[in-house]
Amino acid sequence: MMIPALFPAAARGILFVRRGRAAVAVKRLIGLCALATALAASPGAHADCFDDAGAYQRVNPLILRAIAWQESRNRPNAKHLNDNGSTDYGLMQINSIHLPTLSRYGIGKETLMSPCKNVFIAAWHLRRQMDKYGNTWAAVGAYHSESPSLRDKYAQQIAAILRSWKLMPPGTGPSTSAATQVAKAGKRAAASTQRQSPAKQRDSDRTAAVADNNGAERTGKVAKIASAN
Repeated sequence: MMIPALFPAAARGILFVRRGRAAVAVKRLIGLCALATALAASPGAHADCFDDAGAYQRVNPLILRAIAWQESRNRPNAKHLNDNGSTDYGLMQINSIHLPTLSRYGIGKETLMSPCKNVFIAAWHLRRQMDKYGNTWAAVGAYHSESPSLRDKYAQQIAAILRSWKLMPPGTGPSTSAATQVAKAGKRAAASTQRQSPAKQRDSDRTAAVADNNGAERTGKVAKIASAN
């Protein structure tokens, strides 16, 4: 009975936060299960959760739908034991490696088997990758793995699904080396930052903060595909 009261309070607290990317991600995570629970109580919740989770985390719901198809073929009860001993849970195959972080907010294995909550957690995870890699196919691929070869392959798979659904023109999508180029660019930027004087570093930090607070300033090759700002 407390969900209706928690829903708007959580949303207000998250929408107006003006801190770093990590703080934003944590605050979004705190509220996502309350949001998902409220949404799950409404008719047609399973279909609506992709759109609602996408809007909540500012990621494209079409990407989320393609990930659900790639990961589980839209099976909410899917569970997969990996060779490394970890387990993927639910519709979006959330890996158990995230459970230590999620458990701090009362999110456990049982929660991951709830379809709507699973989608919200997947959107949170995709948003974290976009905060790291920008609005790029590399971020989409990093949903699955941050290993460059696996990341590139996964991005290609998601693009292929979108093309098969006629949501992208034939022949479009990430190039084989796109994600690798993004990673190299990030390393060059980091190295350049380390060589800056303290004064220039402060100016750079302020510029980065402005860019982070303005989604329109994020760069990437898939502005209309990987994000729904």
